[in-house]
Amino acid sequence: MSAYMTLLTPMTDQECLLAALASLGFDASKVEVHETPVNLIGYGGDQRIQAANIIIRRQYIGGSSNDVGFLDSPTGYQAFVSNYDHPIFGTEWLKRLNTQYQTHWTAKQELLAAEERRRL
Repeated sequence: MSAYMTLLTPMTDQECLLAALASLGFDASKVEVHETPVNLIGYGGDQRIQAANIIIRRQYIGGSSNDVGFLDSPTGYQAFVSNYDHPIFGTEWLKRLNTQYQTHWTAKQELLAAEERRRL
């Protein structure tokens, strides 16, 4: 059984995180979104103690992989990545995800600012 690592992220906006995941190949058909966190599943089908609001199930990652999850917290989503999956979905992947997140977040802020200017 591969242990999970908790990796902190600066990402706080669910919509932008989902768009960033889609940019990296995990569109809505491959990502679960839960209002209340649900447990992650390990490679052997075992339920783990880690729970997340946004989950990429292991069948979309690889046959021997574990679920990857993101738990919503006041300071940013916490990413849960197993030791086994860390070489692929660890620090470097999270940097690419954050780059995509920043692109979507900036576009969202520009859209909100334009809507506010129109409103005024």
